[in-house]
Amino acid sequence: PERRELQAAMLMDLLDACTACPVLDGVLVVTSDPAAAELAAGYGTAVLPDHDPPRGMNPAVAVGQDHAAARGYDAVLVLTADLPLVEPDDLAAAVAAAPSGTPRVVIVPSRHGTGTNALLIGPPAAIPTRLGPDSRARHRAEAAAAGAHVVEIELPWVGLDIDTPADLALLL
Repeated sequence: PERRELQAAMLMDLLDACTACPVLDGVLVVTSDPAAAELAAGYGTAVLPDHDPPRGMNPAVAVGQDHAAARGYDAVLVLTADLPLVEPDDLAAAVAAAPSGTPRVVIVPSRHGTGTNALLIGPPAAIPTRLGPDSRARHRAEAAAAGAHVVEIELPWVGLDIDTPADLALLL
């Protein structure tokens, strides 16, 4: 029960930041978890079902990328729900980090430097996501292969994701 409460609290923290960020045109949550879907809907966000059965983070992100591309969005900002310290200004900084109108990828690395905790992709389907181990290098390689302009920015509040008990201790 404590783990579920922590997951819900982190999702609420992230949704608070996203819905308060004036540069985001919308917020979309892709999930197979009914409790997360209900929570997200309570924030007025769009909710799409994940694959059934779920296939992992990257296929779920692809659902969101396809949704954004079909609606004519010029970029997507990909975030996972385990970023409890993100602030609206962090999200605005990630969006502003690369010029719009060109293929672009903005990478905000994890505090350890090897992961990706936020990823702006413009246009939405310019690259597939490669979330998981060593995703920072994998996203750089995808962006290079796509001829996209790459910007990396460090945002300390975005850098802390909660993957391990040590991460949780640092958060506390």
